Amino acid sequence: MTAHSQILVQLLTDIHKKSVLIGLSGGVDSAVTAYLLKTEGYDVHAVTYIMSENHKASVKDAADIASMLNIPLYIEDKQEEFKNSIEAYFIDSYIKGDTPNPCVLCNSTFKFKHLIDKADSLGISYVATGHYANIKFDEHSGCFCLYKSKNERKDQSYFLYKLNQQQLSRILFPIADMNKEEVRKIADKIGLPVKDKKESQDICFIKGMDYTDFIKEHKKGIYKESIFTDEQGNVLGKGENHIHFTPGQRRGLNKGFNKRMYVIGKNAEKNEVVLGNEEDLYSKELMISDINLICRKNLPELMHVMVKIRNSMPAVSAMIITVEDGIKVIFDEPVRAAVKGQSAVFYENDRVVGGGIIYDGL
Repeated sequence: MTAHSQILVQLLTDIHKKSVLIGLSGGVDSAVTAYLLKTEGYDVHAVTYIMSENHKASVKDAADIASMLNIPLYIEDKQEEFKNSIEAYFIDSYIKGDTPNPCVLCNSTFKFKHLIDKADSLGISYVATGHYANIKFDEHSGCFCLYKSKNERKDQSYFLYKLNQQQLSRILFPIADMNKEEVRKIADKIGLPVKDKKESQDICFIKGMDYTDFIKEHKKGIYKESIFTDEQGNVLGKGENHIHFTPGQRRGLNKGFNKRMYVIGKNAEKNEVVLGNEEDLYSKELMISDINLICRKNLPELMHVMVKIRNSMPAVSAMIITVEDGIKVIFDEPVRAAVKGQSAVFYENDRVVGGGIIYDGL
């Protein structure tokens, strides 16, 4: 190979390494992500996945963004697969009495899986989204680590703890530590059409209806009234089907009681909702399974970490103990409403150690 050929191959290799596929949702975060990577010299491509009827409304926004930034956009309909995986998981979890977190499952098994598969089909090196979290390579361990965003209010590392090394090695998060005001300021400066688009606070595939209506619409059946009981099994009354109730809830329990009552558990098989006092919601220990560790093959037998049992709560101090059927979490102080089906995520300072699904919570 001549010197000229070697230089040409190296140039082509460098260009290939600077290629990236953006998951373009039609919102301001992914739009600014695309813009920032383009200004950094990446060969930027974009893909929009239609995962439900709700996502169809964002296709035009994604197309307008791609047109303005002059990047190619691929639009792919994944509704059937999404329905049979993420939506089915969500529905089935509620019916069996758990409280699922579909975003956690979607990120690892759907969103980033499809992004990387699409990137591979196009010969593109990296994928990117508008998530608020950090990925860094740790030379000491030789693996990629996941970290919280410096923007604590927007941090999304909790929803990403199931990502694996192969995925983390390919992902870029350009707006990781920015705040929303900075993102909107960039969008305004370059005239992005979605600069003022509101953020969705709902589950992305459920809009304009209650989640229970969504379940009943997609899983036909007879949803009988539930029985309210106390912890001893004494019948206290009746209410809507158990899918309407989540541990920690007070709504819908004001009638017929002479004191504040809370949902403290459920028995889906018997269609029973267990009621109690607020102090009954607190627990010092819980068990988790379906463990994913970000940058470790195994955990020490005993380890001190900070733990989140839902994204909206601050991480709290705990010990985690590896046991035969998962990990036991022992909190320094009791935590409120550790709910079955939700994730418990472990942190060392700002680094995500890993996490799993709570299976013996309320």
